[in-house]
Parts: sequence; structure tokens; C-alpha cells
Amino acid sequence: MLTIALIAVPFIFAALIFIMGSKTAKMLALTSTLVQLALSIVAAIALRQGNTELLTFDKSWIGPMGIHCAFQIDGINILMALLSGITAPLIVSFYFQQKFQKRSCVLWINAVDDWRDARCISNF
Repeated sequence: MLTIALIAVPFIFAALIFIMGSKTAKMLALTSTLVQLALSIVAAIALRQGNTELLTFDKSWIGPMGIHCAFQIDGINILMALLSGITAPLIVSFYFQQKFQKRSCVLWINAVDDWRDARCISNF
């Protein structure tokens, strides 16, 4: 279930940023990246302890055809999730000094972070 959380949390925060507006965008973006960092650390600890059921998601998508939706975190994927979890708060904190007229810049940062995490932790 941690795999789904690592993918879903940034999308949820990006939607919140879009809905709530530019006044809270920077704080929500920083909160999103810190939550991602915390989830990455929890996933790394679970992997180190061998608790792989938290790091695996496998559900039947189209049962009669035998199609499954599956995500799994392994050693190299957790390193990439930790790397993005560490760098994303640094990048967002840099943008705290910048003045933006539109919230699309902060949404773009969250979207790139989502894509990178989804690409890093999914095994196709």
C-alpha cells in the first residue's frame, strides 16, 4: 500500500493546490514533498526489514482476461524514491523566495514530482 500512497499523495496535493489557490500553494507544495519524504523513509525501513507486503500492490484489473495492475518497490526503486523525496523539499523551499503570479508553476513542480515517483517505483 505504500506504493499507492507514494503515487497518490502528490496528485492529491496538486488537486488541493489547484482548488485552494495561490495563497496556500507554496505551503501545500512543501507539505506534499515532506509527506513524500516521510513515506519514502517508511518504505525504505519496510524494505530493510523485509516487510514486502507493504511495498507490493497487485490487484486484478480485468479478471476474465487475466490482466493485473501491479506495482512493487525493490532496492533500486527505493533509492530513486528517497532521492526524489530528499531533493523535492529543497527545490520547493528554493521557490519560497520567488514571487509567482500564477499557481501553475507550483502545480508543474508537483506534477514533475508525481511523474518521477510513478516512473521510479512502478515495475511494468
